[in-house]
Amino acid sequence: MKTAELTLLQQGEGYPLPQDVLPIVPPSLEREDLREWRSHPLPENRTLPFWDATSHQLHKTTFFQQATPREKWLIRQALSQHLLTEIYCLKQIGREYMGKMARLSPTSEEQVQYTLFCADETYHLTQLRKFFHPPEHLGMEYLWFRLLQNTIRQEEQPLLLFVIQVFLKGWTVTYYQQLIRECCHHQFAQILTGFLPQESFYHITGITRYKQQGEPYKDLPRLTAIMTDLLALMEWTPHPVLAIAEQMTGYLTPRQKQQLQAELNLPHYHQERWRRMGFLLGKEKSGILLSLAHNSF
Repeated sequence: MKTAELTLLQQGEGYPLPQDVLPIVPPSLEREDLREWRSHPLPENRTLPFWDATSHQLHKTTFFQQATPREKWLIRQALSQHLLTEIYCLKQIGREYMGKMARLSPTSEEQVQYTLFCADETYHLTQLRKFFHPPEHLGMEYLWFRLLQNTIRQEEQPLLLFVIQVFLKGWTVTYYQQLIRECCHHQFAQILTGFLPQESFYHITGITRYKQQGEPYKDLPRLTAIMTDLLALMEWTPHPVLAIAEQMTGYLTPRQKQQLQAELNLPHYHQERWRRMGFLLGKEKSGILLSLAHNSF
């Protein structure tokens, strides 16, 4: 995605924004809120963090190693809140998609199935709300969520089938598996594990339906454009630890940022994400994503 196009998306232009999309907050406001939050005493009932310092290579960073015990707890709490919000956003996208597919489905059988899928996603969101309160505002790192919401509202069924049910749900399965392995909150890990069979079924069903179309999606340039934008946003989205370090320190110098990126081994981080997703779609002989991923990274 070109810089100009990304700027338009950040400003809410280029893709008309639905009124119920959570607004983007300026980074300065996020940092101000976080500094105020850091001054509050630690809660007695520490239900967070859900992930320990090994998650996302946090323990390997100088930023975390040099922090005080109190700051380390706050950093882990911020990382947990970020990951919980990401899971919530993925589920919200799933619910909106299933609801639209239920309305667009040409047969009664598909309508019933997608209605049940939508009910499942709604129940999953209810389960997530038992563990945390979704934020009122989303930061810049969630632009991919905004793009997908707009795509669901504007596009037709065949395109959505590939973008959400084949690509996103397949990626979600592998991402949940990673989060479950690193989760140190037993009850929440069980909840997330319970999501996996249904996420896998959504993905497999999507692949089957995509193949049943008999030919690739007709408006391939449109599909390619959306997938290119989505991949670019996911690549542009900062690593969770990098984003949290910038928020909690207020500012990272170019040298500090470069050091943190090296400690997090960002090239390997991106390559591993797309290797897993490329393997999933490669098995289904879907060359669209593999081609885009090769050109994007």
